[in-house]
Amino acid sequence: MTATTAMATGPASTPDLAMYPDGTELVPLARVRLSQSAARKNLAVKDLKDQIKAQDGILEPLTVSINGKADGQCWYEVIHGSRRWMAAMQLGHHTLPVCIIKPMSDIEKLRVQLIDNCSRRELSIIDEAQAILDVLCGRLQRPQHEVTPLLHKLGHTERESGNKVIPKDKAIIEEVLAEAGRTLGDYRSNLLKLLSLPEDIKQAFNATAIARSKMEVLGRISNDSLRKDLLDRTIQQKLTKGQLLVLMEQSGSPELQPSNKDLDVLHKHFEHDLGVLRNSPLWRSLRFFADFQKEINRWAKYAANDLAGLEDNAATDSG
Repeated sequence: MTATTAMATGPASTPDLAMYPDGTELVPLARVRLSQSAARKNLAVKDLKDQIKAQDGILEPLTVSINGKADGQCWYEVIHGSRRWMAAMQLGHHTLPVCIIKPMSDIEKLRVQLIDNCSRRELSIIDEAQAILDVLCGRLQRPQHEVTPLLHKLGHTERESGNKVIPKDKAIIEEVLAEAGRTLGDYRSNLLKLLSLPEDIKQAFNATAIARSKMEVLGRISNDSLRKDLLDRTIQQKLTKGQLLVLMEQSGSPELQPSNKDLDVLHKHFEHDLGVLRNSPLWRSLRFFADFQKEINRWAKYAANDLAGLEDNAATDSG
């Protein structure tokens, strides 16, 4: 297993073991590794570092397992506490308070981390989707390209799919999803499809928390250059989904034209906002209403002219 090893620098006080639960040990941070198979990939720790500095140290011990020995010394791997490990490394701590548990297999470590992080709601939705799929692959002993179709197959009746799902596989899938606090329908509809998004979109989501609705719209763009341009503009200019759809439509590419579903969503948002406006004091403001009416009239004329143009074109085509 490839792992990242902590390299701490700078002064840091040694914690007092008396402040921790029985069984806690202090180990050199440089001998604690963060496994790359950890469920959480996005380790933002700024707030946690401030908290650790304010309370003069890490109060909750990390959970680790022995990962090997070298030169007569043990090396450890983090099971719980990836963010605390990262924060301690960045703060220059030399030791970590840890509780040592028996070694685990890679899939068991990922499963335990997934359950813990899901219970705390500390995973991004993309990291959670990938972690659940990784655990499923390990438990089912199948590669990802076989597990994904199996999940979709379970979403249909045997008559619709034409294939039976092995009861043991179904039981394992339901158990893993239940441990993560998800149902099959929820995972398949809301998480699994996110894993097929382009890598740059997934990275942007984890780094900037771009709205999921905009992430899915950007994911339709197959042209890498255009997608990067619109992604950057969405983040920098804080574009709404509606503004993003307009830019995509203006690109002229057939694959980027708004779908009926997109338009239905925008119509619902408009009707909601209009309802809020009608119930606000602004609706009874003569000045506001006059300006609002003027804008509505402008668009109504535009729509009438556009309709007339369509009718003229239809008459010309039929002639």
